[in-house]
Amino acid sequence: MSESKDGLQLKDNFPFLKRLSIVVACFLFSLVITTKVSAASFSLSPATGVFTTQNNITVSVDVNTDQAINGVEGVIEFPTDKLEVVSINKSRSIMSLWVQEPSFSNAGQVGIIQFAAIKLNPGYVGSKGNVIDIIFRVKDIGVANVSFASGAILANDGHGNNLLTSFGSAIFTLIRGTTTVLPKPPVQPSLPTTTIQPPTKPLPPMPQVKYFIQDKAGKDVLYNMSEAEPKWSSFPYAKMTWTIPSDVTGVSTLFDDNPNSEPSATSSALTDNLVLPFLTEGRHYFHIRFINDAGAGQTVHLPLLIDLREPKYFSIEFTDTESNSRGIFSTSAPRPRTMFYTEDEMSGLNRYEYKINAGDWTMLDLERDGTFILPKLTPETRHDLMVRAYDNAGNFIDAAASINIQPIISPAITFYPRNIETSEGSPLVIDGRSAPGATVEVILTLTEPITISAKADDDGSWRVVYSQKLPAGLYSMRARQILDNGAESSFSEPVTIRINLWSGKILQWLKTFNWYIILILFFIFSELGTLFFYRRAVKKMRQHFEQNHKTNIDAINQK
Repeated sequence: MSESKDGLQLKDNFPFLKRLSIVVACFLFSLVITTKVSAASFSLSPATGVFTTQNNITVSVDVNTDQAINGVEGVIEFPTDKLEVVSINKSRSIMSLWVQEPSFSNAGQVGIIQFAAIKLNPGYVGSKGNVIDIIFRVKDIGVANVSFASGAILANDGHGNNLLTSFGSAIFTLIRGTTTVLPKPPVQPSLPTTTIQPPTKPLPPMPQVKYFIQDKAGKDVLYNMSEAEPKWSSFPYAKMTWTIPSDVTGVSTLFDDNPNSEPSATSSALTDNLVLPFLTEGRHYFHIRFINDAGAGQTVHLPLLIDLREPKYFSIEFTDTESNSRGIFSTSAPRPRTMFYTEDEMSGLNRYEYKINAGDWTMLDLERDGTFILPKLTPETRHDLMVRAYDNAGNFIDAAASINIQPIISPAITFYPRNIETSEGSPLVIDGRSAPGATVEVILTLTEPITISAKADDDGSWRVVYSQKLPAGLYSMRARQILDNGAESSFSEPVTIRINLWSGKILQWLKTFNWYIILILFFIFSELGTLFFYRRAVKKMRQHFEQNHKTNIDAINQK
């Protein structure tokens, strides 16, 4: 009864198990389908085997992908007590350019093998694509596990997506080998021979590399040559070209951050250019050498120095000035002293340039104390200063500030002749007061201005003397003062001087003989007034007499 009961239960559960198996199968099938899309893996060949001590094992590191790739990198580990790396071979490699030359280390308990390479367009698609061959020597018996510690397989899709889905590994069984001692062959007497040495073929010359950048229009522009001094660039794009001589059979290249790296003595590809469109910021180096039948020539190490950022932000300050609420500085010095500083961490600071208002950019030289003195600025005007800092790659950053040049107080003219006749013996003399030690300029203007200068005394008094004869005219006179630091005042209010004019002489004569002239004029005008009224009274009396006479005659005639 128990068996039939168990059989009945199994029969009852069979539809459920069937449905469950279908669901699991569909899930596993979906995983297989998903895995096949954009899958890439590393494999080691052989993956297993039995090997004897003191013999070598050649392990092929292969890449397998169903989508085009353009880059691989990896780190492989192995036990150093069982195996040691003798060499790494790239002669069968599908890769075009080595970003990191394959290297190995037998130090420590775990040995390391590293590599990183690029495959130029159109990339690689397929299985068992050889990356490198590793030649191990068996040191001791036991089991040795060779496996990947890390790695990446990059898609040739413009984004560099990592397609890596799995790593391969290898397990080797190592046994002790037997050594057979062969008897030494009998020594045969040597016959004299004559060796004809073939002519030695020279090694290929050093490549001459041209370094191009790309302008904003996307056009390649020659930027530097391998024979020239290294130059920093602000463009992440780099294209290197070279001419291949006729006897060259291969080109070996390497791109890394080591200035002294040597590319392999075997050819990477026989190509005459290389484009690196997305360089990162920093110091990189492109290494290249030619290969011919005689071997590998000397290496050219071309620095690719990339600085993509401008110098650090900075601001402009003025010494001995004041600033208002809008941040505009103010000073009376016409040549204000400025202070600013910045730096560039990558390529270093190259130079400063400045411009004032709408002027041209001009390179400036800092003083020993790190300040800069501006050229003379006009007073009573706002001046906008802009300073631009360049780094050695051509990146720049601007800083701006504004300053008003305020005039100082104008000098006072305390004495001047309002009317004068100048001659060699009668000079023009003008007195005034200003700041102690200031230079005073007096401007006389008729048609062309005449400037007369004097230095103020310690008490601020000054005098200007002009001894030459001046053309006759009505002159306008103004004065200003200039301090030792270059600060200037505005011109004083103009005053008028009559020089060598008859009207001026008359007025001067009138001023000199003031009361006498008034009395004489009063007497003259009194006499003239008396004479005028006298003649008028006589005229009226005559008219009255004639009228009476005529009236009397008319009366006599009527009688």
